[in-house]
Amino acid sequence: MKYIKVTETHKEEHVFTLQKEGYAFDIDDNLKYSLLIDIDSLLFELNSVCELITSLFHVLYTNVGKQLKKKNVGLTIKRIIEEAGESWNWFQELDNQRNFFMHEAAPYFAVDITKGHGNYDLLIMRENIETFDDHTKFVKMSEINAVVKGFSSAKAIIQGHLIQLYKILP
Repeated sequence: MKYIKVTETHKEEHVFTLQKEGYAFDIDDNLKYSLLIDIDSLLFELNSVCELITSLFHVLYTNVGKQLKKKNVGLTIKRIIEEAGESWNWFQELDNQRNFFMHEAAPYFAVDITKGHGNYDLLIMRENIETFDDHTKFVKMSEINAVVKGFSSAKAIIQGHLIQLYKILP
C-alpha cells in the first residue's frame, strides 16, 4: 500500500482557489477504500453503542424503581450531559454523518491546506464540488474526531450518573 504525504505530493496545480480549479492527485485505492470503510464502521458502531447505552439507561432506571418512559431517555441523557458542562452537539453530528455515509452519497476526498503547513484536515465531500462555501456538502475529519471526543466525554458522564443512581439505594 502506497501512502501519500501531502507535503511531498501536492504541488501548486493541485491547490483549488476561487480563480482556478485544482487537479487531483492519485490516492492508492487500498488506502482510499480502507479509510472509507473505517469511517463508515466507526460511525455505525458509535451509533449502535449510543442506542445500547440508551436501552441500558432505561433498564437501570426501571431496576431502581424510577419511572422513565423510553421516549424520554434521550432527553434525560442530554440533560445529564449538559448539566455536567459538556455539549450534546456531537450526537446530532454523529446521526447526520452516519446517515450520510450509510444512505446518501458516494464520498470524495480533498485535503484542506488553508490553515498552513502541518495543519491539514481531510475533507470528505458529499459530491464533486467546485467551491467549499457550502459546509453541508462536505465533512472534515476533525469534525468526525470531535464526535468521538464528545462520545468519550458523554460515556464517562453517563457512567458516573448511573453509579450515583445505585449509590442512593438502601
